[in-house]
Amino acid sequence: MIKINWEGSLFVHHSLGMVNRELLAELIKCSEFDIRAIPYEQDQFTPDEQSKYHPLTNLEKTPHSDADVHIRHRWPPDFSPPPSGKLVLMQPWEYGSLPVTWKESFLNSVDEIWVYTRYLKICYERSGIPAEKVKVVPLGIDPVHFNPDAPPAGWITDECASRFRFLFNGGVTTRKGTDILINAYLNEFKADEPVCLIIKDSNVYLRGMARKVRKLAQRNDIAKIVHNTSSLNHDDLPGLYTACNCYVHPYRAEGYGLPIAEAMACDIPVIVTGGGACLDFVNPDTGYFIKCSLETMRLKQVSSLETVDYPFWLTPDMGHLQSLLRYVFTNREKAIQRGKEAGTIIRSIHTWENAAHITGQRIHALCDTNVSTVTEDPELERNAQIDQAISLLQVGSYSEAVSEFQKILLKYGENSLAYEGLAIAAFYRENYDEACNLFSAANRLSEDTIDIIINWYEAAKMINATEQLANPVRKAMKHHRENDELRSIAVDIGIL
Repeated sequence: MIKINWEGSLFVHHSLGMVNRELLAELIKCSEFDIRAIPYEQDQFTPDEQSKYHPLTNLEKTPHSDADVHIRHRWPPDFSPPPSGKLVLMQPWEYGSLPVTWKESFLNSVDEIWVYTRYLKICYERSGIPAEKVKVVPLGIDPVHFNPDAPPAGWITDECASRFRFLFNGGVTTRKGTDILINAYLNEFKADEPVCLIIKDSNVYLRGMARKVRKLAQRNDIAKIVHNTSSLNHDDLPGLYTACNCYVHPYRAEGYGLPIAEAMACDIPVIVTGGGACLDFVNPDTGYFIKCSLETMRLKQVSSLETVDYPFWLTPDMGHLQSLLRYVFTNREKAIQRGKEAGTIIRSIHTWENAAHITGQRIHALCDTNVSTVTEDPELERNAQIDQAISLLQVGSYSEAVSEFQKILLKYGENSLAYEGLAIAAFYRENYDEACNLFSAANRLSEDTIDIIINWYEAAKMINATEQLANPVRKAMKHHRENDELRSIAVDIGIL
């Protein structure tokens, strides 16, 4: 059994605490791990007995004296050697170039660094941290909690009535681009238009920009703004998204962007900065990307921390954001469909269960307990995993097949065979909407594969939605016009 000391807050309301809760709630299910949770801050709440987090209250808080691994995920970071075990720091940093003191400690005192995204890994490597020392351990969402069936928040429906609702959820800060969002929104929409911008402020930053937003929300001569600073229970978060029509997050810098993923899981279309952290789970077909440019700061410093090189972040183009706000407002049906497709993918792949699986793999690697063999050729390894997943699908082991396909997508990126496999599993489980969205994702990567279109057509027939195949079939007909099955589908949907 592997002994783990996990240091960081659990029952607090900030994002680091939430990440710790979600990962540990999954990891404690693994019988090979003996985990102790070392508190950092005083608890702000206690989960009730029905909560999935309640088992965490039983974790021993006294550290293992002979731990194999000591994992720290807290702020500010602590680089001091642990009493025992290899030291892992799970450490986000949003400003590109690392602090000088961090670099020295990472090189000399830390065995492995975990970052949320590939973007952060690149930033660490450019600051001089060896690539083999930096590993991507992603975040995720809970698909049972964040999904389109969550009841909409009543305070939003009461406040905004029949207006089209844009939402931002997070701290009102320059880093998260709230200033760009508000200026773009007010430049694009007028007071008499049926639209509303909801700023769900995390209430961390009470001065400066937040004060200005509060004053704007009191005006009646501009497009409607709602500024809400009340604390939300975790159970109420999904309703925040399902009560709105579009989520907007024009960040300059993010470590991951969990609200983006949460909104997508609720089938809400997202408008986000077209670079940086969110590229690990948003692509041009699952979200609307804002054009952006790289902005380098004038000093090698962030707050009081001297940095290795000049810090940088991304600056979203406000004019382009305006046009995207208008586009989604005007083309609502297209935005809804994009949101549904994105939701299906993120609920299938970017979950805390899969994130914990990757975390477990890293722990085993650090302890030299990996028993799986790794081929030298990544493509051969990927193909072998796909063959294994397909075999599971063919014998009706749908849950196991889905798990394998999800791991393939997380490890190797988008793959049409993996999406198709997930779609077939969804079809046999009679989740036809989900199957159609996954077949659409597979077709986007492999437009000439007739089997994808044929299977997609069968799923679409079950929900009377065969019209969604019109463009894919037209494209496929250019190269496979003599294929009888394809011609039959084309005739049935009225394009031949």
